[in-house]
Amino acid sequence: MMAAFLTGLSVCFLNAGSGKTAAITALSKMSGISISDIAAFGDDSNDVEMLKLCGIGVAVANAVPEAFESADEVTLSNDEDGVAKWKHRLLAPILVLCFSRTS
Repeated sequence: MMAAFLTGLSVCFLNAGSGKTAAITALSKMSGISISDIAAFGDDSNDVEMLKLCGIGVAVANAVPEAFESADEVTLSNDEDGVAKWKHRLLAPILVLCFSRTS
């Protein structure tokens, strides 16, 4: 059984039951990390379910409207390194705390 969906001007075909949400769910179970503790980043209609599934769904500024509607937050565009800057904003205080404990 195949699933098909449009992303921009292309059509994606996947085996039924496969895809981004299936992969995240499997990795969550394997790692013991709760899906609610996972952040996902997306920009296209094929990211909508993943953005809804994860604890924090982040759309980049150049995302399609469906991704914006499904996201919890919006970051800068991919051309502006939006994902890296979002992660840095989140992780910088944690890294400072870790390094200050080791010094």
